[in-house]
Amino acid sequence: MALEAVNPASGEKIKAYPEMAPGEVETRIHRAEQTFAIWKTWAFSVRAELMKKAAGMLRDKAGEYA
Repeated sequence: MALEAVNPASGEKIKAYPEMAPGEVETRIHRAEQTFAIWKTWAFSVRAELMKKAAGMLRDKAGEYA
């Protein structure tokens, strides 16, 4: 069963996302845990700079993501 994103104001369907198999969910969770284990070892200044870049990218596309 697909998950659907719906505009609550109009009821218009925005996009449908296929449901993931349980094994795929477990794989993604494990990958996220491994990535975090590496991420937390990086210097705060490095992480902060990457987060600032991500924030800038989100701001640049705010209209698209809104």
